[in-house]
Amino acid sequence: MSQPEGRLNALNRIAGLVATLVLVAVAVLWTRERFRDRATAVFDPARFAVLTPPATSPDERWLVAVNPGCSHCREHLVALEARLVGSPEHARLGALIVDTPQRPDTLTLAPLAPAGVWWDSAGIWRQTWEHRVYGEVLQFAADGSLRATQPPGWSP
Repeated sequence: MSQPEGRLNALNRIAGLVATLVLVAVAVLWTRERFRDRATAVFDPARFAVLTPPATSPDERWLVAVNPGCSHCREHLVALEARLVGSPEHARLGALIVDTPQRPDTLTLAPLAPAGVWWDSAGIWRQTWEHRVYGEVLQFAADGSLRATQPPGWSP
């Protein structure tokens, strides 16, 4: 075996070892993240700033995660509200303003959310509940426990 071939073999072994170590590190990180305990979403109105109080006290509340800077999640709230107008579920629809550091203006959202508009000023939706999808619908029971999470575009 010539000297260049020996160096090439050594470099190949080092590259293989580095690739194996990277794959093992990714697998360990993925496993830790996948099986980590997460806080279950519980809606406690006292933990959020009330921007528009609910018109009624529904037995179930559907909160749409809305970032005022995201046109898609605003459009989703408008579309969902339009589908629910006149139905018994309409009273359940509310909005949770997320990822907004400044107190938002709710004049545009209040008519769309008869079950109230809350501002997540403490970042509970993202930090504690670990949710990330704008426009998702969080369905809470009257006691605040999470019943279901629906993706953007969901229609009851």
